[in-house]
Order: sequence, then C-alpha cells, then structure tokens
Amino acid sequence: KHSDQETFAEHTDTVPLAGALSLAQWLHAEPEMLGALLHAAELQGDHAVAAQGSHAVCALRAEAAKAHWASVHGAEAGQLDVRIVQFPLAFSTRNRCLVGVPSGSDLSRQGRNRGSDTWD
Repeated sequence: KHSDQETFAEHTDTVPLAGALSLAQWLHAEPEMLGALLHAAELQGDHAVAAQGSHAVCALRAEAAKAHWASVHGAEAGQLDVRIVQFPLAFSTRNRCLVGVPSGSDLSRQGRNRGSDTWD
C-alpha cells in the first residue's frame, strides 16, 4: 500500500508487463515531455491543468496498450478498444483509468453503442 504522499510519477522505474522497459520507453514518449505531463497531472490547486495532464498521460497509456495488444495477439485477434473512463472526483483526484476490450466483443459493442465513458 502506498502512502498518500507517493504519486504516480514516483513509480516510473519499470513497467513489469512491458519487459522492464522504462515508462518513457513503454509509452513511446520523450522522457522530458513525459516528466512534464506527469508533473502537470499531479498539480494541486489547478484542476484544469491537472485534468489535461492526466488525460494526456492516459492517452499515451491507451496507445501503448493498443500497440502491445497488436504485437502480442497479431492482426487476426483484431484491435483493442481502449477508453479513458472517469469516475466521480469525490472518490479521488486521480479519477481516470483505462478500460480495454477486444474489438468485436460484446463489451466493445456495448461501449460504442452507449457512447459514454463507461461500459455497461
């Protein structure tokens, strides 16, 4: 369990599922740019900037997940549909997560048909 003082940016050494790549390598991002985005995502007192930073980091994570899916499963498995899902800010200031499902699956169709940031 992490203390309240620890942030996502402090846990950037490796990404285990990526074969011990650095976070910047896994996300195909320049380390300086990624550092700036992570810093923006952690800003306290400026929710608009923090939200933009968080969304940008999530977008990089979504693209990395899709690329990893394609490299592991190949074209015959189809694509991975990834959405950035946001839950109420009252639960946490870090209120975004990624949800990925194989394209063509029932969950993927439900998510696209609903057109929101959640899956049924």
